Amino acid sequence: MSVFGARAGTLGRRVLKLVGSRGQTADNHGDFERTDKVANVRQSKEKPLTKKELEKFKKLLLQHREEVTTRIRDRADTARVDEDDLIEEMDQANRATEEAFNMRLLDKEVKLLREIDAALQRFDEGTYGICEGTEEPIERRRLEARPWTRYSVAYKEQLEREKKGRASR
Repeated sequence: MSVFGARAGTLGRRVLKLVGSRGQTADNHGDFERTDKVANVRQSKEKPLTKKELEKFKKLLLQHREEVTTRIRDRADTARVDEDDLIEEMDQANRATEEAFNMRLLDKEVKLLREIDAALQRFDEGTYGICEGTEEPIERRRLEARPWTRYSVAYKEQLEREKKGRASR
């Protein structure tokens, strides 16, 4: 029986980590890998972005920013309706529902615009592509999917597990 007792056997193929010296962890095979500030989040083996890659991501962010700004303007324009045209109660109720839906979408677009602007600010600070939680490079595939992201996949998953744990209490 292992030092973890009978319970470790019920965990199936899950890798059990032992905390080593100097912020390292070992899985149950004895392999060590450096960890970051947050428990269970392994540091990325990702290399820092090149100047060419940074330019590509900045261009992509500026393109996304223009698209989001256009959608915000369009939603704001369609949200305006002449109240005199809404005579019947059903028209008014439908319009109120539609306005509430559009306002939720508009709110999401504004939040996305703020995230994009914050990512562009990180270019000026020299921290674009660096996870705010681990201070390690964010995976290129994640940046391609969400160029405005602040966190690596592993760190974001850790945050969501912690949030879920707090919500279930």
